[in-house]
Amino acid sequence: MRTAIFWDWLNRFERNPAGFPNEADIKGGVPVINLIFIVPYEELRPLVEEVLEEYKPDEQIIPSICVFKTWEIGGVSFPGDVIISRGFTAQILKKQYPDLICVPLKISGYDIIHAVNKAMRMYRPRKIGLIGSYLMVYNIENLRAIFDIEIITYPVDNIDDTPAALDKSRRDGCDCFIGGLSLMACCSREDRAVMIETGKAAIIQTLDEAVRLTLRTRIERNRAAGLRTIINHSRQGVVFIDEAGTITAVNETAARYLQADKGWIGRKGREALPFLSSFLDEVERTGADLTSEIITVADQLLAIDFIPAVHEHSTVGIILFIQSVSRIQKDESLIRKKIHSKGLKAKYTFADILCTGGVFDRALNQARQFSQVESPILITGESGTGKELLAQGIHNASPRRDGPFVAINCAALPENLLESELFGYSEGAFTGALKGGKPGLFELAHGGSLFLDEISEIPVSFQSKLLRVLQENEVRRIGDDKVLSIDIRVITATNRDLRDLVRRGLFRRDLLFRLDVLAVNIPPLRERPGDIIDLFDRYIAEFSRKYHKEIVPVSGEAKQLLRQHSWEGNVRELRNIAERICVLNDSRTIIGGDIVRETLYGPAPLFGGPAGEACPAPLAEEEVLLSLIEKYAGHKGRIAAHLGIDRSTLWRKLRKYRIQN
Repeated sequence: MRTAIFWDWLNRFERNPAGFPNEADIKGGVPVINLIFIVPYEELRPLVEEVLEEYKPDEQIIPSICVFKTWEIGGVSFPGDVIISRGFTAQILKKQYPDLICVPLKISGYDIIHAVNKAMRMYRPRKIGLIGSYLMVYNIENLRAIFDIEIITYPVDNIDDTPAALDKSRRDGCDCFIGGLSLMACCSREDRAVMIETGKAAIIQTLDEAVRLTLRTRIERNRAAGLRTIINHSRQGVVFIDEAGTITAVNETAARYLQADKGWIGRKGREALPFLSSFLDEVERTGADLTSEIITVADQLLAIDFIPAVHEHSTVGIILFIQSVSRIQKDESLIRKKIHSKGLKAKYTFADILCTGGVFDRALNQARQFSQVESPILITGESGTGKELLAQGIHNASPRRDGPFVAINCAALPENLLESELFGYSEGAFTGALKGGKPGLFELAHGGSLFLDEISEIPVSFQSKLLRVLQENEVRRIGDDKVLSIDIRVITATNRDLRDLVRRGLFRRDLLFRLDVLAVNIPPLRERPGDIIDLFDRYIAEFSRKYHKEIVPVSGEAKQLLRQHSWEGNVRELRNIAERICVLNDSRTIIGGDIVRETLYGPAPLFGGPAGEACPAPLAEEEVLLSLIEKYAGHKGRIAAHLGIDRSTLWRKLRKYRIQN
């Protein structure tokens, strides 16, 4: 330890006894221990300084040495890390500052031997009285055998008892007295008394103990502070009842839930919480956890877990973890919303569905009305009519719009995977199951809507399981024994006649009636001629932006051809054709030939494809050729490239139809 540091802190203390260093001081990454050393007499200071100067611990000690007699310490503040003092001073400090680390300065056997020898040399007594604190006189019997003189000990509890102990020692015939500074203050000039002086070895031993105790206390205090922080900031209420049945800890959350206060600490658990006695009895009797017990306290529902605290195979108490049921429900709702924000949501609304009236307008009005109630909805329609688009519109118009929208195509998965996807599974339910298990789509749809597309493709063997979940509003994960309540709105869709499937034994009648409460039928595109052109224009505009094209609205001839097409693929087919035309079109015009080419031939090569490929009707070929001649101003190379044929083939076609250019 550097002398400069030592004297700096020594001078600081002498100028301001209350100005001790901050315990948080750290220098060079080395822990700093702010040590206060109280010496009872000035003559001891040089010895303490000498020991501190020589003392070399791993930690850095910043000392403050001060001289205080026992009766002088009242009202003095000692804000250091650890304080060392002798005898009664140490006892008083422990009582006045219970949180202060106070280490008594050791009185070694050598110190007492030295004092006895001094007394015998100076006074040649017949009987010696050793008067002092218990720490001072402890184990003195072992030293009596060394001296050929009787030594009687008089332990005293506090400094005020010293005069009475001195009087008793006089009555007992003691003619010499040994003790600390408090004894010396009580003795008269006539009394033969010797003060026990602290030796160098005792100081070193006490310093070692002070350093160890300070570091250990810091660790324990930090650990306790961390534990208190965890407990007090826990969203769960926490109560600890020790093995004697006494409440020793109650965090703020528990106090709020149980209508308690800090006055509960120290009370018997069964006295403070009589409504929980039966649960406490059961945990003590069985030694097993008791979880999710529902208790009503002050008109609020609480879910309480009773967990035995076990140490070395022995139960040392019971911990209560308390949650508000309403808070659990709010948390669950928040989780559902976060899941919803991660992609389980409906993108489209009724505003995204184009309709110019007619039969489809009636279907949309039905869907708007159905969206406001909770009953299951069955959407029917040919493939490609937009059943999922309508389902999303229903969800976003419903009171469940803020909840998740979960969709699954029932035809896309085999039965074993369908069950795990819909119902979820627990950890270890089967080989390859994820650690912690996986929630099913029914769980993820809680508070929102579940859309089951192609419901007709669910195997009959699985339909009974689905029916049970829909009837009970409860789901159980594969491999789990817990049943979860669910709150969902089910929307299903099919392009098949479910009643025909029921007659053929391919669909359960009871499941049909469970699903077919509110029914919406989407008419095919061929029955909606007024929507065809508007939809086509919308898609052309969409793909023109996507592929950086500038394509003007379609010609009158092209519109007529669009209306005449059968549209077996419905809106999906129309959208696909619009995209292909935008990709292939090199001009700003869509003519009838473009429509004929795509609707009659699709994406297959035109005019003389592979052997065996169906050829277009002559009339259609002629119309395509005439349209392309008009479009490309008779440029043979561009026309041939557009059709995917060479020039010679194009010339043969032109001669065949007597087309002059």
